[in-house]
Amino acid sequence: MTNLTLPTTVKTFKEALKRGIERFQGSPVNNKNKLNESTAVALEVGTQDVLAALEAINEAVDSEIEKVENLNLKYNIDMVQGGMCLINGKVINPDVNNNAEIGYAIVEREEMIDDLLDIISEHKQGSRNRMFMRQTLDELYSTKDELIFRCVDDNEIVAKSLDVERFNELCEEILEADRKHEE
Repeated sequence: MTNLTLPTTVKTFKEALKRGIERFQGSPVNNKNKLNESTAVALEVGTQDVLAALEAINEAVDSEIEKVENLNLKYNIDMVQGGMCLINGKVINPDVNNNAEIGYAIVEREEMIDDLLDIISEHKQGSRNRMFMRQTLDELYSTKDELIFRCVDDNEIVAKSLDVERFNELCEEILEADRKHEE
């Protein structure tokens, strides 16, 4: 059975509508005003001016939601050339991150996606491990975070956009392990 995926934003709806019009007409849609007006009519919001106002309101609300989510964020993680990890600008000893003393390591999301895709291709269709890895892939695809925490025992991930409280806890644990390592 094929799943139907509907556009979730005006922009993606407009792109889908554009593709449909182009396919129907057999030529590209060049007139943006006509496309905007067609989108407004399809969404039953009146005119393209009303649609533009609704889009602006939606973007403003999304921006405010992101600001509120970041209020609880105490830490920021970075990775500099050579794989050195930083938490709030503090360089983390590579032994702390690479040996994953706390059971988690800071990794690049894209690298983990590539690794999982390679591993999934080696597992049988329908196996439990493959199913769990697919769930982890779905989580990885759902976040925009470039860096995440990966559990060294399994494929669990913690990303600041998915669980800011757990993300903060792991940052604190790594900073504490790093302080102990310096002693």
